[in-house]
Amino acid sequence: MASPKTRFLNTFRRLLRNRPAENVLIRMNRSEGWIGKLGRKLTPGNELYQPNTRRPAERNGMRFNLNVSDYIEHYSYFGFYDNEFESLMALGQGKKSVFDIGSNIGFVALNLSAQLAEGGKLYAFEPDPTNFSSLQANVALNPEAPVIIENKGLGNEEGQLKLVVDTPENRGGNRIVKDAQSDFTLVDITTLDLYCSRNSIETIDMIKIDVEGFEMNVLKGGQQMISTHKPELFIEINDVHLRLQHNSAEEVIRFLEQYYSKIYDAGTNEPVDSTQDFSNRHFDVIARN
Repeated sequence: MASPKTRFLNTFRRLLRNRPAENVLIRMNRSEGWIGKLGRKLTPGNELYQPNTRRPAERNGMRFNLNVSDYIEHYSYFGFYDNEFESLMALGQGKKSVFDIGSNIGFVALNLSAQLAEGGKLYAFEPDPTNFSSLQANVALNPEAPVIIENKGLGNEEGQLKLVVDTPENRGGNRIVKDAQSDFTLVDITTLDLYCSRNSIETIDMIKIDVEGFEMNVLKGGQQMISTHKPELFIEINDVHLRLQHNSAEEVIRFLEQYYSKIYDAGTNEPVDSTQDFSNRHFDVIARN
């Protein structure tokens, strides 16, 4: 149950659920320092919006139709300042071939596509049918964007796996549960190496992976492309989610150390290596040479 302070603030936040007030909050949230902190404090949470409340938005010249009752889409709409997101955008600058694995509704994919070199392409993978429908709609709003979308996931082998929606209000948290007994969707999975071979993709400059603990499987399925071309990597590391897939953060970092000389925290720029304690840690890592 929410605290009395939160209930009081929510009474005020509800009054800000309108486009003029939201536009002011978006400008505040893009700021650092006390202005950004105040904006975050005043912003109505996604739980305060009716289900499927839609808002048009434009970011980096890209157009979106966002459901602000969903956690991820709400976060994207209100434009909270995010060091990791800025690091990811910087990593994409001037690239020619980029893979976005776990694209959700396409917010990152479309923003990244705006950073590419002329003639570049971004390949966006999203297995969840509901998320893919939103990804498809957002890409359609930007016909000039060099984004190729695939309604499938990537893993360490081909087949179909069970995808579970743990939190309907945050479909970015959908995850593979191989032994799920109910409330799952069968989704198609291929491997990075097979996809590149079948589509005559000879090289990759950068890969972003955010697949709720399935990251190690993606890396194993792309070992040939990664070992040969050493694309720059941006990977979510969540030790709890990785362990649910019988992997670990340490295992992911050890894999990266085979091919990359520079591995560091995307938010702090602190170096990362496999001797560190990753218990219950959740952060984004960049790997490059």
